[in-house]
Amino acid sequence: MSDLELLHRYLNEGSQEAFAEIQRRYAGLVYSTACRLVSNHHAAEDITQEVFVRLARKVQDLQCHTVLPGWLYRCARNVALETIRGEQRRRQGEQAADQIDCATDTEDSWTQIKPLLDRAMESLRTREHDAVVLRYFQNKSLKEVGAALGWSEDAAQKRVSRALERLHKTLTANGTRVPLSQLGAVLSSEAVQPAPAVVIHTLVSTPVIAAAPISPTAPALSLMATTKLKSLGLAAAFCALSAGLLVLWMENNTLRTTLSAPRSSVPLPDARHSGSGAESNQVLITGDQLRQYRREHLELLSLRGRVTQLSRALNNPAAARPGETSPTNEPAATEDSLIFTASLRSCEEI
Repeated sequence: MSDLELLHRYLNEGSQEAFAEIQRRYAGLVYSTACRLVSNHHAAEDITQEVFVRLARKVQDLQCHTVLPGWLYRCARNVALETIRGEQRRRQGEQAADQIDCATDTEDSWTQIKPLLDRAMESLRTREHDAVVLRYFQNKSLKEVGAALGWSEDAAQKRVSRALERLHKTLTANGTRVPLSQLGAVLSSEAVQPAPAVVIHTLVSTPVIAAAPISPTAPALSLMATTKLKSLGLAAAFCALSAGLLVLWMENNTLRTTLSAPRSSVPLPDARHSGSGAESNQVLITGDQLRQYRREHLELLSLRGRVTQLSRALNNPAAARPGETSPTNEPAATEDSLIFTASLRSCEEI
């Protein structure tokens, strides 16, 4: 199963077994990179575990064309540099070799290359860097390198050779004396060492929380749903308000029509209609309704006049004192008296 398929299983299904397989494949690469940069094995183990924790957190951000070994290598180097931040920059050559405490037997050429390799790898372009990692760190064939990077086998051979030449030039400029013809073989045999079993066991036995997949359309759908709910709420409130206003308008219109109708248009019950049965009952009900409407209307007018009197009394307390009169209140009193008198006469007529 390819790296991409394992990552998809881990991301979509939360498969710890798929992630454990990734750890088994590349624990040696990450551990060896960390071991070259830090001063002890314990720090290298911590860096290795941190690299795979970051992979679990950022797996959903990896592109489909990302070369996983290259990504892990860069991440291991970044974590190692963060671990030793604050210390003085290492001197090149022997001083860097003394600070790296990896318990591996190396040849003379590897002794020269080891303290300078990671800094020299940094000088390569991204595609060259990935090609070197695949070819010499993972010992992939040129066909596999080309398939991973989207090149033909011939193009992969040319570009790997060009990247190796650039790497050799950088190493030579920093004081190494390893021939170009030996550089590829030294990297293939010494650059990656198997990670200790305890490191792999710790990685596999430590569960890593998978990052939840995020749909790119989720924020847009949430915004659309919220907007739709707000629109429905506003529409419902508007309909309810409109219905209430419509009912009030119809009742008011009915009352106005009834009150403005001539009294002669509503026949009153008479002995001559007593034999008409249901028709007579209908006429009596209509007359009662008319009287009730007019009585309520007159009561409303009377209350309105009383409210007007009280309001003006509150606004002008001096006018409300007994024995005192104000010229300005005479028209209001006259108007209220007329309203009240009209109300009484209408009630008498009814």
